[in-house]
Amino acid sequence: MKITTWLIIFALVVMPSTAHAYLGGFESGDGYHTGSPLASNLAGRDVTLYNAGQYGTNNGGPGGSVALITPDTGLWRVVTGGRLLGQLSDYYVIQHFAPGGHSSPNVLGMTTGNSAFVGIDTEYQYDFDDRDFDGNLPSSLGSSVVNMDFLWCPQNAGIGGNASTLSDPGATIQLQDSSGANFFEIGTYGAGEAVAYRILGGTWIDAGFNASAAFNDFDQVNLSFDLLNDTVSFSFFETVATTNHVVLTNAPLGANMDYLGHMGLTMKAENSKNFLDDVDFTVNPVPEPGSLALILLGNLGVATFARRRTAA
Repeated sequence: MKITTWLIIFALVVMPSTAHAYLGGFESGDGYHTGSPLASNLAGRDVTLYNAGQYGTNNGGPGGSVALITPDTGLWRVVTGGRLLGQLSDYYVIQHFAPGGHSSPNVLGMTTGNSAFVGIDTEYQYDFDDRDFDGNLPSSLGSSVVNMDFLWCPQNAGIGGNASTLSDPGATIQLQDSSGANFFEIGTYGAGEAVAYRILGGTWIDAGFNASAAFNDFDQVNLSFDLLNDTVSFSFFETVATTNHVVLTNAPLGANMDYLGHMGLTMKAENSKNFLDDVDFTVNPVPEPGSLALILLGNLGVATFARRRTAA
């Protein structure tokens, strides 16, 4: 009985359960909508105007159907710009048809300047919830390693020129804590789509390579947040060059990130797009010091049992 108890403890601690979750591929089953009955124009499909991400059956969704809401009262909200605001240019976040060559029918499309008019600097924010993390509340993951993989297609060459620089990238993705503080950001700047990143609102750092710049090219981004030890790892796979760049490995975040609470998307006024797709989360518990002690005790119990069996 004692040996059985040791083996159970060892198995529970050494082989923690893994949960797979995803913000989604922005298809109807993920809770994203295109076309009527909302509106025929692009701005009318803005994710802040309906229950985006809150219906559909994928990843444990509740089902249901699309419904208009009071703007900014769902999972998505406009921080700056957005939804055309009565202007002639395009700046919004919508479910968008996938550019040619992409595997899935739709992507999340953010744009600020793909018409004959220049938009304005735009920022949106999304609230993570338990559906993103396979039923786990974001606030329950403070002692976990959260891996985030997604496909990303930014483009800085918009109407009106290109004003993005290393210190002020054109298209960015922000990973935020519960208060909305930016703990890690990636972005691109210049006509060559140079990739940059920064930690905790510090100085932007050039990653030393470019994103695939063509309209149809989605690169793979992997971020890993160790929320117990407050570190981040970052790698980037260029699909055109078929090159993987390991940029950061367990780099200190510089402060306590309680949990992944929000995601921000930003674009400068003249940019043509900031497209995102196939967001996937993997959550793994980090053994606490007490759990590590149990691992050692479990190993000791198994070794002792083995020695006694051999002696017998």
